Amino acid sequence: QMASLKDYIITSMRNNKWKVVGEASYQSVMLAFTKPNKTCMVVLDGGGKLSGKTQASFYVTVDVAAASRLNPFGEPIRQ
Repeated sequence: QMASLKDYIITSMRNNKWKVVGEASYQSVMLAFTKPNKTCMVVLDGGGKLSGKTQASFYVTVDVAAASRLNPFGEPIRQ
């Protein structure tokens, strides 16, 4: 079920300090998450009612300039 997978991904991402910033859905579902130096887009595609399969694609980008000012936990480095 696409709805249960969507709920699982949102919960898992929140548990890993990602903030949900958007959602769009029609035949597929697209979720957007951010961290201080990262953005993640998740696309869930049901593949049609006959296939019985759901595919999840994750696209993560890293802001390299911002990452240099953060520790591995995404917190600002105090100097």
